[in-house]
Amino acid sequence: MKLGWMRGRRHARRALVGFSCAAVAFAASDIALVRVVSATQDDTQAANYGVYGGQVSATADREQLGTSVDANFSGGALNNFYPLAYSNVAVAGTNALATWADTGPFAQAVFGGGLNGEVVAQPQYVHAQYPGTQNPQPFTGPSGANASASVTSASARAASYAASAVNPPGTAESSASEQLTLDTLLARWKARYFGAPATQPPLPVPGLPLALHASSSAASASTASSSSPDGTDGDTGYDTVYFDSVNGFVTSGHSRVHHASFGGGMIVIDNVRVDASVSNSGSGATPVTSVSIQVGGASIDGVPVTIGQNGVTVATQTVPTGQVQQATDALNQALAQSGFSVHLVTPLQTSQGASEHVDAVGVLVQWVQPAALTPPGVPSQFLDHYLGEVVIDNEAMLAAPTSSGAYAPFGGGTTFSSSIGGYTGPAASGPVSAPPASHSSRPAGIRITPAHPLWLLLLYLAWQALMIGTAASLYLWRTGIRGGIAAA
Repeated sequence: MKLGWMRGRRHARRALVGFSCAAVAFAASDIALVRVVSATQDDTQAANYGVYGGQVSATADREQLGTSVDANFSGGALNNFYPLAYSNVAVAGTNALATWADTGPFAQAVFGGGLNGEVVAQPQYVHAQYPGTQNPQPFTGPSGANASASVTSASARAASYAASAVNPPGTAESSASEQLTLDTLLARWKARYFGAPATQPPLPVPGLPLALHASSSAASASTASSSSPDGTDGDTGYDTVYFDSVNGFVTSGHSRVHHASFGGGMIVIDNVRVDASVSNSGSGATPVTSVSIQVGGASIDGVPVTIGQNGVTVATQTVPTGQVQQATDALNQALAQSGFSVHLVTPLQTSQGASEHVDAVGVLVQWVQPAALTPPGVPSQFLDHYLGEVVIDNEAMLAAPTSSGAYAPFGGGTTFSSSIGGYTGPAASGPVSAPPASHSSRPAGIRITPAHPLWLLLLYLAWQALMIGTAASLYLWRTGIRGGIAAA
């Protein structure tokens, strides 16, 4: 009888420990649930801040094109975003801009009044502004391209999609001589490491048409692959700036390239995705930053590769293990000889007090015209493709109370203007008005606004405790019956 009673006590202790752990787990999940459901956009949170300014630009394919003599365009005469989504929220106003076809700084000089002082409208840009037009009509372009933008007094959103973005016409990177150079070098590389037919067409003479060099099967095959122009397709950009009831002042951006092809189809990159966000509580603590960069797959002349910060790496399953490094070095050398470089970019993150800057790029495809392909006296060209780019600036500080009980902003306020890509929007600036003096004189904090009524949450917790207690009672009751039977 005593043995049965002791066994019953052990079962009871185990049950209590188990139910205690379950209760702790349920409580933790409740806390997480409450935090998640209460994290909602709330424009009224802006009243708690004395200074705030955040901007995000997101683009799938940023193209920079220039020459060695562009003294006035160090970043390239062409610096276009395909597509472009831009959001800005500041004390003085909010702004959002979206387009599927950005025209860049060179065209801006023409359309923006650089020639004869005449401003030419660009209908592919959608611009929202507060005060002003908060929800302009979205724009729909060819092949499903679209752009939309909207703002409120303390939030901004922009989204854009481009079906495709091709290389600028007439660039040396797309020329016949450059294409044949890349084909020749890759053919030799494949012949050495993969046993492919060693068809090695002669290196081209700059300026000669492709027909004079297309004497080999390798060159002919490459010519067929380049029938579709180099560039990207399935390009998406989306960003938003808003106040969150839990996380404070939030700036986030997303960009994605579905498919990219360069070098006449020799360089293929799929599913590049970049996500970045910065959340700033305004308390002076370091903002919370997250960056995610994903590349679905890549290949060079049909050979699978991975992309790293130092270039591409040949997939181990394609060559013998002992030759992976040699094949990788030779491949990067072949790309470099033809002017190409393909690599990941380390995200740039800069923190200074209550401000945070993030510059995240997925894959950078660079081409610099080789000296062998540059005719004497002709400037060399360069062309950069930033695949998946999100740039964020976030600054926020909570307001400081004054002796009169009113909120006083830090510093002299924030001015606002929109100037990015090929569009310069109207500026909104002016004095920063303090919130009404009816606010409490205590330091402002971030309010947590539950998405559901408090009574419903308390009722849910009580129901959960009742279920745990009922289960515990049933278990102990059955344990006691078994112990009594065993004692008998």
